[in-house]
Amino acid sequence: MDNSFMEPPRSAPAAIPAKGRLMTGEMIETILSQYGIVFIVIILAVIFGITAPRFLSEQNIINIFKQVSVVAIMAIGMTMVILIGGIDLSVGSVALLAGTTTMYFINHNVTSTVTAIIVGLLAAALVGFINGFMVEKIKISPIIVTLGTMIAVRGLAQSILWLDNSWAWVHDPLFSLIANKSLGGVPIVVIIMLLLYLVFFILLTQTSFGRHLYAIGGNQKASKLCGIPVEREGLGPHERSSRAVRSSKVSLRTESRAFPPRTRTMAGRGRRL
Repeated sequence: MDNSFMEPPRSAPAAIPAKGRLMTGEMIETILSQYGIVFIVIILAVIFGITAPRFLSEQNIINIFKQVSVVAIMAIGMTMVILIGGIDLSVGSVALLAGTTTMYFINHNVTSTVTAIIVGLLAAALVGFINGFMVEKIKISPIIVTLGTMIAVRGLAQSILWLDNSWAWVHDPLFSLIANKSLGGVPIVVIIMLLLYLVFFILLTQTSFGRHLYAIGGNQKASKLCGIPVEREGLGPHERSSRAVRSSKVSLRTESRAFPPRTRTMAGRGRRL
């Protein structure tokens, strides 16, 4: 029998890795890069809980959430700006402008409380639109743009504050309700923060707008070639950042409910990042 036409022997298939094998170094590195800050917070909480037993008490945890709510709401808008590769240095000044505008309208009985809050929201959104327009349309560096608006907006807000050379108290039932009331033991201001985080989480992960932001931040030129309206979508984060700052300022005003004469010019400082 002629064996010249016989098939050559086949090599044995490569061994398939068994499931349940230990995580590789790359997987661990990926997890740490994505959730490293969460692990750090947990470790710090454990350390503080051991060294100071009252740190993990219910009342202290509630106080921490109330104190962090202002910055946390600001961080929502800043996150969207950073996602597209930008930065916003004017958030502290926008917070001051939004708070003082609302306070002035309420204290001088110009409009109702809800309308005053909406006016403050629109003022903040206008600043965000100006920032976004100059960055996306005129192509000015975001650091230069937001540094300029930071100075200009702070001056405008301080002008509003000095119209009344006294303590500027905000006497309003709605602000008192947000500041003092709780639902199920959770302060209303914390509930507002959590609801905003839920809304923006869905916006960034489940909508085309959110996917566009990630794409623009990854590669703006490629995003434009794919048909994403880069300039139009780039305006949104700046405007939403200012509106998030406005929401945080409502929370801040419900906590203090006053602008003292010596410190009111300092309001909003230290919150640029």
